[in-house]
Amino acid sequence: MIGLRRVTLLVFLVVVSTASSFGQRIFLVSRSTDAEVTVFVSRSIKKADLLVYRVKYQHDAKENQGLWYTALHSKLADKKVYFTDRAESADIKIFYVSDEKNAGWRNRLKKHFFE
Repeated sequence: MIGLRRVTLLVFLVVVSTASSFGQRIFLVSRSTDAEVTVFVSRSIKKADLLVYRVKYQHDAKENQGLWYTALHSKLADKKVYFTDRAESADIKIFYVSDEKNAGWRNRLKKHFFE
């Protein structure tokens, strides 16, 4: 019985750690050289790679589905992000949505930037 509990606990920890590592807890950096991902905020939903909904709590930024939480320290973030004013210099283009259920990837080829 103890062996089964240990296996169950191990599986649970692996699943939880994997899910949190693919989260979208971001930390904003002021220099592009410090960033892991460069982002441009599009004015058009059609030009966006990712539709982003900003969540209030970090536990709501689960998986890689466009639910972003802005961390107060880089050590609490999954990715360091730099926002650029030039679309051509961005790794991905985002569009902010007002409803959580509209968040998600439009261009799945860019999804690897947050994995």
